[in-house]
Amino acid sequence: MSSELLVDVEGGVALLTLNRPAKQNAVTPTMAAELSAALRRCDIEDAIRAVVITGTAPAFCAGADLAARGGDVSATLDPPPWQVRKPVIAAVNGHAVGIGLALALQCDLRYFARDAVYGLNQVRRGVLADGFAHWTVPRLAGLANAADIMLTGRTFDGDEAKSLGLANASLPADEILMTAMAVAHD
Repeated sequence: MSSELLVDVEGGVALLTLNRPAKQNAVTPTMAAELSAALRRCDIEDAIRAVVITGTAPAFCAGADLAARGGDVSATLDPPPWQVRKPVIAAVNGHAVGIGLALALQCDLRYFARDAVYGLNQVRRGVLADGFAHWTVPRLAGLANAADIMLTGRTFDGDEAKSLGLANASLPADEILMTAMAVAHD
């Protein structure tokens, strides 16, 4: 694996860390391929009982790296997190926009930083949100809230994400990973 994705397995929990902090962990084709490979490994290895996905501070994921034109950066993962046969937890420790938020919403449990910025802002560039957002957002937030989020491209904070049903909890950023790991180990 390259340094774009850090993988640490300990005590039955796989911690997958998006690791491009200088670019706020924006997704590249390489990162998407490595995340897919790591999720496949997590799915088949019996010693792995839970998965936590997070980002190297200060952000969870700023979306697709539009400068990385070397392929599809829509984070269409194979398998997507919801198909992994173990709980997949998003430890959203900072900003998550575009495909970054869509990735978090593909996870089984989602813990969001209270003071971070979230949004599916692809519509502001004239395209629809990707990363299965058209499927996950209505199921988590309801049709009216999904239309608001996906058609306006507006941003919101962790408390609103919790109230919309997108997050299981909204916490201070420095508590996110610790909370997710505790749940994973439990």
